[in-house]
Amino acid sequence: MAQVKFDPAAKNLVIEVHLEGKFAQNAYFVLDPGATYTIIPWRLAQSLGLKIDPQKTAKIITASSVETTPLTNIPKVSVLGKTAKNV
Repeated sequence: MAQVKFDPAAKNLVIEVHLEGKFAQNAYFVLDPGATYTIIPWRLAQSLGLKIDPQKTAKIITASSVETTPLTNIPKVSVLGKTAKNV
């Protein structure tokens, strides 16, 4: 089982994630165990070569508002020694 060392006084828990689409890249994510979706920056989606369909969207509740954002699939996500497909 993977373990993460973190500072209990820190505001966020940041973890390194390996993402694979048409291309692969590592990125740092803030871990939110209650999140329904994984949100990534446009630049990261583009660098992975992900297909973005502007007609396929979801309403995302943020801390300050409700945003409409396009949905896509990340073919492979690896974190803490575990891998998930079609995230």
